[in-house]
Amino acid sequence: MLPPRLALVTGDGPVTVPGATVYTEDVPDSVLAELSPVERAFVSAWRSRRAGKRRPGEGLPWDAPGHLPPDRPPGTGR
Repeated sequence: MLPPRLALVTGDGPVTVPGATVYTEDVPDSVLAELSPVERAFVSAWRSRRAGKRRPGEGLPWDAPGHLPPDRPPGTGR
């Protein structure tokens, strides 16, 4: 939620909130142009959820060449 103008909600059925606009797919560029920089950043973060994740070394063993295992938790040894 980014008061007073933006909120993300989920639900089924029609939305009947006076003054609200619902986008079921993507926010049009013409609407983005009317938002403040902070509001655009909020919407951009929301849009990025569909981009997928890119994690270096995804699926490789921890000791794969060029990768380091994660740090041990404090107090668990060396």
